[in-house]
Amino acid sequence: ASLFQLVLAIAYKLPFVGQLFNQISVTNSKKTEIEYSGHATDYVDRFVQTVGSIPTWHESSKAWATVQMKRHETAQGGIEGITMTLVEDQLGFQGTRNFSQHEKAEIVAALLGSSAYMLVCKHHLESLLFD
Repeated sequence: ASLFQLVLAIAYKLPFVGQLFNQISVTNSKKTEIEYSGHATDYVDRFVQTVGSIPTWHESSKAWATVQMKRHETAQGGIEGITMTLVEDQLGFQGTRNFSQHEKAEIVAALLGSSAYMLVCKHHLESLLFD
């Protein structure tokens, strides 16, 4: 998560500010909300691009990814953890935030089964173990 994302997450916890942000968020999410296509593989390219863009992520986001990779016993465990977090999409950047948990689980499974996604993860995420 970027510094901005972390600040937003904290702001959501504040009583008045959180209510205000939730109202704005609900209004904005209705404008940009997408429905699950019914095919988990439709989302692979989106997440390949997201992970592929790690070199351009804000330093705090890279630091978050490094911590996530190092807290798992294996690179695969770190990749799975980061993938679940990205698909959970708490701040709505991937368009999957409002999907059901079942739909999100299908997307995670499709990503972890995708050779293209795993290749970009191995390239950009495994190297974080050695930072």
